Amino acid sequence: MSAGQSGVSYFLRILGSFAALIICYAVWYIPDGKVAGVIVIMWFASFLQMYFIIRWPQYLIGWLVVFITEVLSIGYELQVSKIGVAAAESGGTYVFPPYYVAAMRVACVLWGTCASIFFTYFPYPITARGILRRDMATIMQLLANYHAVVHSTIKTRLRGSEGDANDKHSRGRVLSHMRKAMFNKVMLFNSSVSHNVYLQKYEPTLGGRFPVAEFKDISTQLTVLLDYISLLSYSTQAWEVDGLASQYFHPTSTHWQSTLAALLAPLSSTETSILTTLTSLSASISTGRPLPPSISTQVPPAYDLSRRLRRLDPQILHIRHMQEAGYSAFAVMEIIS
Repeated sequence: MSAGQSGVSYFLRILGSFAALIICYAVWYIPDGKVAGVIVIMWFASFLQMYFIIRWPQYLIGWLVVFITEVLSIGYELQVSKIGVAAAESGGTYVFPPYYVAAMRVACVLWGTCASIFFTYFPYPITARGILRRDMATIMQLLANYHAVVHSTIKTRLRGSEGDANDKHSRGRVLSHMRKAMFNKVMLFNSSVSHNVYLQKYEPTLGGRFPVAEFKDISTQLTVLLDYISLLSYSTQAWEVDGLASQYFHPTSTHWQSTLAALLAPLSSTETSILTTLTSLSASISTGRPLPPSISTQVPPAYDLSRRLRRLDPQILHIRHMQEAGYSAFAVMEIIS
């Protein structure tokens, strides 16, 4: 558990203890300590609290503190009323008035919370900011690998070398498994990043201001990049030999696919540059060290695919090619590039 998560827990425990203190006073003193009235009002208060548990389940710790405090305090006083003060003190315990029991419960929670806060940050804190940086770096590394796998998939589809989809050792099947695994991991870490960004408001600032807004913007950009790469992978399913999408396109002409395969062959250097850039950014965020001075020159230039296609064939972008498998995939690639 990070310091931010602990901060949320401490905040809910303190608020829940004070709320339980007020509820205990109301439950006990409204019926003037009469057992029947206390039981009825206790039931009614618990019934109302169920709404808050259902409405805001993310604050379950606070609601549990309220319930436990009520049960301990009111139950203790009801027990004393049932068996008497002499019997209650026969075991060596002292009997306290209702207002004292609930207040002592709050004091114990506050004391325990203060001790927990101290040991949360000393000797070494596990902060939500550190986890956020680590998860962000992991997402960048996964996106770099995901980008490389998707480009390998596209080239494999263009060459028609995916193999049998039912063979678990075929190239297409292995690439499909890798794409799904990486996509699921990125989505999992995206959820963790969003949660840790939310926890920043509950975590005290130690060692300087943390750039929460910048990390939120980076997370948004990485999510957009993930969407683009996933859309690129999905749109090129039309090039699969045995894919379901192949039946919607013209089956006789392979002119588009052969042309695209020839044009996408020089993209290996661009793919390597993107992989290097994302990996360098991941290492920089993970370790907290600056990027090398030459990293800005490694950003690949734009690859004008439509201009290169027209250079090979001026009529290749004509609308009559719409029914060919490569046309729709090319349109998607141009839109998201």
